[in-house]
Amino acid sequence: TCPGTAQNFTITVNPTPSVTVNNVTICNGQTATLTATPTVPGGTYNWSNGSNTQSINVNPSTTTTYTLNYSTAAGCSAPVASGTITVNPTPTITATSATICNGQFATLNASTNTQGGTFTWNPGGIIGSTLTMSPQNTTTYTLSYVSGAGCVSNNATGTVTVNPVATITVNSDTICDGNSTTLTATPSIPGGSFLWNNGATTQSITVSPNTTTTYTVDYTSAAGCSSAQA
Repeated sequence: TCPGTAQNFTITVNPTPSVTVNNVTICNGQTATLTATPTVPGGTYNWSNGSNTQSINVNPSTTTTYTLNYSTAAGCSAPVASGTITVNPTPTITATSATICNGQFATLNASTNTQGGTFTWNPGGIIGSTLTMSPQNTTTYTLSYVSGAGCVSNNATGTVTVNPVATITVNSDTICDGNSTTLTATPSIPGGSFLWNNGATTQSITVSPNTTTTYTVDYTSAAGCSSAQA
């Protein structure tokens, strides 16, 4: 018989990789980075958005899951991996406005479509959903809001319109008993209404008192601001 010849055969087994992808939470309009971490590096990446890099930068407007196919340099494929971008909405905020007379207080109110956040009014840096102020001049307040999820909105304003209070003067006169005189009210802001303590509603009144008498007049401007009696 002929002696046999032995041969050795080697089977190389390449490991099957696994890969993980991080999850990220962002506010609408922000950009997030997803990064793949394979157990066997040096392979190729194929993301569901068409990218072929290890990391991708994405800014979806709604919560989105991205999938990844990964293969090692030896051609071994990992199970499909995925990473989710959770997108929290940008809050919508509104602020009321108000009109007051000089010296009065106005309250502005803030509202939003989210819950659990914080409002800040400026100028002043005042925290809260309401703002009570008494500015001397018309003032616009800006409103910012940070939601419970950390999303910021800075797109609301509220204006306090301040109407001035008129000053008013009335002439005095000296007459003889039996004579008459005319008293005229002169406001610093014309166009309003008059109310004298004798019931007259005209700017001027003609009176003939029998004794020394003081007449007073209340004046209300067209904007509804009342002056002190004169």
